[in-house]
Amino acid sequence: MTVRQSRSPDFDPQFSLVDALCHEGHFKLAGRVGTSPIPFRQPVASYVEQFHSTASLARELMSREEAIAFDRAIEEIVRPWTVAGDVLEMDVVATLAWGRPHALSHGRPGPTLC
Repeated sequence: MTVRQSRSPDFDPQFSLVDALCHEGHFKLAGRVGTSPIPFRQPVASYVEQFHSTASLARELMSREEAIAFDRAIEEIVRPWTVAGDVLEMDVVATLAWGRPHALSHGRPGPTLC
């Protein structure tokens, strides 16, 4: 749904800033770890609204009708995970990455893989 409605033609939901920086030779990854899942509850309306805080799905870039249709579609998608009709229950996880800026060679970084 978000890919179809995105206003960014090159939107890639799998994009990783860390991987891009490594690939371009700007960053040397030292490690990466994922957190344990933490239960999180949020009103469905707040969950839906957070999509509009992104550049590719900003309300200002959608017609009123498109925004309403998008909101309703997301509400329908998440409905199976709601409790009490309007609260979304989910587990939240994060991936932490650390490392150092890559040293420049002849004034330019060289491509590398993490």
